[in-house]
Amino acid sequence: MKKQIKSIISMALAATLVLTSAGTVDAAAQKAVQPAATTVKTATTTTDAASTTSGGTTSASSATTQSLKLKSAKKIYLAAGKSATIKYKVTKAKGAEKAQKVKVTTSNKKLVKVGKPSQSKVRVTAPKTATKGKSAKITIKSGKKKKVVTVVIKNPTKKVKAAKKSVSVKAKKTKTLKFKLTNANKKTNPTDKVTVKSSKKKVVKVVKSSAKKATLTVNVKGLKKGTSKITVKVGKKKAVTTVKVK
Repeated sequence: MKKQIKSIISMALAATLVLTSAGTVDAAAQKAVQPAATTVKTATTTTDAASTTSGGTTSASSATTQSLKLKSAKKIYLAAGKSATIKYKVTKAKGAEKAQKVKVTTSNKKLVKVGKPSQSKVRVTAPKTATKGKSAKITIKSGKKKKVVTVVIKNPTKKVKAAKKSVSVKAKKTKTLKFKLTNANKKTNPTDKVTVKSSKKKVVKVVKSSAKKATLTVNVKGLKKGTSKITVKVGKKKAVTTVKVK
């Protein structure tokens, strides 16, 4: 009888130990799982917060340029020692608070210097030592939009002289006339406006003209017998050659 009681007690104790062991495992598992779940939740919350912050930053710094248009010419002539203003118009994108800041640069500071730009204009200056006849490119940017203006340092022509005072040409044939130019800088092309006119367009026709450094070349064509005076004018200086058509 006593042996049976001991056996029953032993079995009861064993069962209790099993239950306790199972409970311990479950509790440990719960403790292991709960922190992981909490960590995941925390990470998710952090990510959402970062997304919100990122979105807020984008919205807060809403500066986008829709367009950039020049109000000045794409090519301007500037005398050494002088200044000029380049104007432009910047338009912000729809829904943006403002357009992006305008930045202006020069390709050659020795030829053209750039002042502090506003959102509508910038002042450019050619130093007194700028080489006459040379040019620099001024780049205007606002965001991804940009425009380029070429600034040419003026190289005025002081004198024009015809290579020949008179020439002859056959009807239906062409002839090349040459004129010598005395420019402020002999090594570069003149910047003054060049005009060529025939006194009798039905007798002699001006085909084309081009000025390169110290030489102005004019191509003319004889149309019918007669005489016409070809007058070239570079800036305020001029010269004349008489063309006789045989």
